[in-house]
Amino acid sequence: MQPRKNASDELRNQSLDAYYPQMKAQFPEIVDRHVQAGETIFSKGDDATHYYVVEDGCVEIHDGGVIFNLLESGQGFGEMAIFDQKSHHVTAIARTDATITCISTSTLNKMTASITELSGLLFEQMRRNLNLNLFASTLTQVIGEVQQDIFESLTNAFIWQTYQPGETIFAQGDVGEEMFLLLTGRVRVSSEMDSSVHVLGELGRGTMFGELALLNNMPRSATITAIRETTVVCITRPIFDQLIVQFPQFARRMLAIIATRHQQNFSDRTLQQTTPMTFALIQGQDAVDMAGITGSLAPYLAQHGQAIILDEERFKAQHGASMRFTDIPPIVKQRWISDLEDTHDYIIFVINDSCSEWARWVAANADRVVIVDEARNTPQPTAIKQCIVTEALYQRYELLLLHEPDVVQPSGTAAWLEVYDVTRHHHVRRGDNAHFARLARLLTGNGIGIVLGGGGARGYAHIGVFKALLEANVPLDAIGCVSMGAVVGSAYLSGLHTDDVIAKIVEDGRKYGSKKALLDTTVPISAMMRSKRVTEAINNICGEMHIEDGWIPFFCISTNLTKQCVNIHQQGKLHRAVRASLSIPGIFSPVVRDGDLLVDGGVMNNFPVNVMRKFLEGGTVIGTVIAASGPQRTYEIDDEIDGFRAVLSRLIPGMKRKRVPSILKTIMAASSVNAFARQTEHLEQVDLLLQTNTAPYSTMDFDNIWELSERGYEVNHETVQHWAQSNSDLLR
Repeated sequence: MQPRKNASDELRNQSLDAYYPQMKAQFPEIVDRHVQAGETIFSKGDDATHYYVVEDGCVEIHDGGVIFNLLESGQGFGEMAIFDQKSHHVTAIARTDATITCISTSTLNKMTASITELSGLLFEQMRRNLNLNLFASTLTQVIGEVQQDIFESLTNAFIWQTYQPGETIFAQGDVGEEMFLLLTGRVRVSSEMDSSVHVLGELGRGTMFGELALLNNMPRSATITAIRETTVVCITRPIFDQLIVQFPQFARRMLAIIATRHQQNFSDRTLQQTTPMTFALIQGQDAVDMAGITGSLAPYLAQHGQAIILDEERFKAQHGASMRFTDIPPIVKQRWISDLEDTHDYIIFVINDSCSEWARWVAANADRVVIVDEARNTPQPTAIKQCIVTEALYQRYELLLLHEPDVVQPSGTAAWLEVYDVTRHHHVRRGDNAHFARLARLLTGNGIGIVLGGGGARGYAHIGVFKALLEANVPLDAIGCVSMGAVVGSAYLSGLHTDDVIAKIVEDGRKYGSKKALLDTTVPISAMMRSKRVTEAINNICGEMHIEDGWIPFFCISTNLTKQCVNIHQQGKLHRAVRASLSIPGIFSPVVRDGDLLVDGGVMNNFPVNVMRKFLEGGTVIGTVIAASGPQRTYEIDDEIDGFRAVLSRLIPGMKRKRVPSILKTIMAASSVNAFARQTEHLEQVDLLLQTNTAPYSTMDFDNIWELSERGYEVNHETVQHWAQSNSDLLR
């Protein structure tokens, strides 16, 4: 890949000298100011009332202890005054005795209107100054204090590049000839594995990427794509080699930072959202009270970091701009976003008109686009799709549906998901603080998810875990589960609207979860059970509820025998997804969904923590698993078993009876042995592991729901209480 430069060198090197006579003749209010060497012209934070041009001498521009620009005759500075900026973002000091021309903001506006050639030159000098300032502040943020000679060498050697949303910076497999420092914007890191693309994470301002291929001469291991307008500086191999020779201490610092980052980078456990985060909240239809929604959300966002909510007018007022939004150059708006990101963790841009220039610009420069609408409305996506989607094809979209305070259970969500292609959706009830707190946690990457593993009847212990978490006031923002865990998880989801969800789960278990209610033997063609009873039991627990209508996100997994992969069920009827997840091979009959043959999800993954991590984009994952580390039964068998003799030994007194494994227990154990073997690696990915030893109960003891649920509570409630007290900051 050949790096590309942004602006023409010819325009960049022009100065304002040629315009002095015309400027001073036409605008007599322009004044000259004589300054001595070392004198401060303005300081960072001073009111930006004038634009300055060096007439003779030399001026230094400082930020963060770094001199990042030296200006001589004909070069301008103080460019933020062009846009009525409230204050300067740098400090200007005379290096030598100098004469500078001072142009007030009002005069400058008249000048650029009457001298058309001047406008382009001013904006190009401003663009270069802003880029240098961004580079200086970002480099200092990443590396620390940088000596002046090193900074000047880097400025002259590095190549500036800007990418639009969706552009690929480099692709997996490319030859690595350069590394990058991200100045503004955001990029997505993905890799192709097993013929599918996996998103590994996102990188924001102040991060380096591409360095491994540069250092080890290997092909790129991942693809980097801009997901909003992104500016980087490119460090080519010759430049990097020169740095090592010319500035070895600086190079060692860079290498140390790279090494530290790669000790914790891109594993499922450490994948977190990169702050600061920029969100665009788009009004779906006119009836939506955006001010009320953002007002309810703001205090909960603030619990996770510095947050600010801005519409177009507040955005311009924040930076003292009075001109039309369309007249503000893109580089200035990018600078303003960077300034906001320097002081805030979360920036929320509000869009009331999806077809405005403000809406298009915000959508293209946001990290997440959230469409906000009333759940009672009929989906009307046409305007948003026409005005926004084309401007943000590579953005991540989410949907927020607002419900009235008296709504007990959402419904009809499928109609929204049919017309909006969103990654996640959220149900929020007005006036319910817990709902807005959950929304804030999920948006900011601080969500709390619980993952329930399988284990047959022993999975009833998960009920006690839920009880312990509720008593400790641990909020649960998402549920992920498999096999028997899917039965308990779905019972919790479908019972959230009740006064006592735990009592409902236990009652449902007693009614529909006994051996008699679940097991109906038949001629073993596809399975030992006809599976009509287990299907009816799950239907009774879940009713006609759809997964997407749950107050909190839910998924369960099954094993797709047709495609030899894991199916993740996040939409559709809840009972059909749970039935697929519980199709224990050989015990319950497999099911067909969309033409594919599905069996128990525990066959491939009995603890889907990795799926939850990806959904939460970091956050906190609580895992509940079943253990049975008691005395193991011994068997007295040879390499063959005479079934008739085994049965007769149980019927005829005095006949020697041998212990042989039952076919049910053998199938149950064999169907998930591989998944249990892989479970160890998943256990390492949870933040809180709740492990319940259910011995002496077995996978077929469905009649012991009360004992197993109480075991889950007794074993884990103290651990949960202690964890909740020690991690109260996560539960906000």
